Amino acid sequence: MGIVKTLVRPKSKYDSSIPYTYEARIDPLDGIGDESDLEYFYSDTLCGLIHFLDEQHISPKDVTLIALYNGDEIEIDPGPMMQEEKWLKRPRLCRSLEKHYENSKLIQYKGHEKHSDCSYTDRDQSII
Repeated sequence: MGIVKTLVRPKSKYDSSIPYTYEARIDPLDGIGDESDLEYFYSDTLCGLIHFLDEQHISPKDVTLIALYNGDEIEIDPGPMMQEEKWLKRPRLCRSLEKHYENSKLIQYKGHEKHSDCSYTDRDQSII
């Protein structure tokens, strides 16, 4: 069974220096409900999640982004992924994330490369 999991699971999922997956939390009731009213969306890539949010016309101000990393939840500032209150699109998104990581060294932004292969190219970008 271990060999099958190794063959099916993307190699980058074993890289403990980058987040395992990404989550978007949306509060459709604008704070008048409780946690059970939140909507959750997940993607193996941050760019996949941002692309989905953009397609669904979900504004950066209406979402909380989380990187799931080694059992921890790390909130992600959407600032580096937006311009003029709108989401950036690839490849500008990836370049912005790489630059932000270079300047901040915050783990939730690691792995988005413009100079070499993206650490996430082996991952599924679909939303669950």
